[in-house]
Amino acid sequence: SQEDQEFFEDPLALFLHAAQFKLGLIYHSHKKRSEDTADFINVWIRPQSPEWNLELAQQEGNLDLALLLAIRISQSKKSIIRLVTTLKSEEEKLAAEEYLKGLIDLGRLPTRTLSTAFLGEFWNCLHQAPAADTHIFGLPTPAPHPFIERVEAECIGHCSFVQSSGKESLLA
Repeated sequence: SQEDQEFFEDPLALFLHAAQFKLGLIYHSHKKRSEDTADFINVWIRPQSPEWNLELAQQEGNLDLALLLAIRISQSKKSIIRLVTTLKSEEEKLAAEEYLKGLIDLGRLPTRTLSTAFLGEFWNCLHQAPAADTHIFGLPTPAPHPFIERVEAECIGHCSFVQSSGKESLLA
């Protein structure tokens, strides 16, 4: 019923509410800047410098929920998943490539899944990324709202933002 539902005008209130109750959250942006976007899904993976340790990253981030979402979208739209990350230095390139390959294998992502790493800071690399119909980002804490607004302003394509509950499992 209407009285049992809560509506959030401010996305920040929704994120805080979900975190308080340890709920996973997927926020689809209402804005879409579209040009000639390809049938790709770019999943933005936070840099794991300097270790690029897959087990540690799984425990700390939004990887499972972001990748599960990408798989679902990929299946329904017949899109190709592309994992995207950034590097602080050229010396990290090999470790980052191994990390992304391990993530593809561990997550049993589709065989045509691609990966790419860009040298530089996230906001500069956002403009270098290949075109995609959908971009998936993990939400930073504690203040996701400014991040969402800036990504929406600068990104071309649909944007989805995930906040994991920590209970999602890519391996299940």
